[in-house]
Amino acid sequence: MVDVLEKKRGMWAGRRGLAAGCEHNQGERDDAGADLRRQLDELFAMLRESEAAIDQAGDVLRISQPSRMIGKYGLRWWKRSGADRYREPVVVRWMLQKNGAMTPKPALRLKAKENGSFAVNSVETQACLDILAALIKRRADLKGRIFSLSKSLRGLSGVSYYLHNERERLAVLKERVISNLVEAGYEIEPDLLPDGLEDSED
Repeated sequence: MVDVLEKKRGMWAGRRGLAAGCEHNQGERDDAGADLRRQLDELFAMLRESEAAIDQAGDVLRISQPSRMIGKYGLRWWKRSGADRYREPVVVRWMLQKNGAMTPKPALRLKAKENGSFAVNSVETQACLDILAALIKRRADLKGRIFSLSKSLRGLSGVSYYLHNERERLAVLKERVISNLVEAGYEIEPDLLPDGLEDSED
């Protein structure tokens, strides 16, 4: 029985009376906030690093294949639509149009050419294409996490308004409680009295 009582005393330690207020959590809140900011910084740093690696892969593709040749792979950063704020990495292939112009088109498959002047770096080009595909996928995963987190936080936009209203309601309730006690003749601790009532008690 003694052990059980000791456990209960320990569980409730520091929670007696008015001394145990929410200010006791300030250190934990600060630590949690700093940890969250660190994780967010790391997340955006990974996104920047992934985009830099994608550009690096695009540079390798540019020099591993002969220039101005039909079927050459490349990298472009395009907006999916005019309303998009950000550009997305797209693997393209240079294709010959009816008017004789060479135009980059989104690549439907990533298979390095092995004939002619493409042959000298065909193995390296294929390795680069494989790496680039994986990098684009990883970037999409990072962006998805950022989007989900942003959407979750946007869902809390009304909480501040709710909390402000509830605190105002509680302040009014406290004033009514104290007023009722004073009118009923109860003695009130001075630090609980609203401004103006403390002097009236003397």
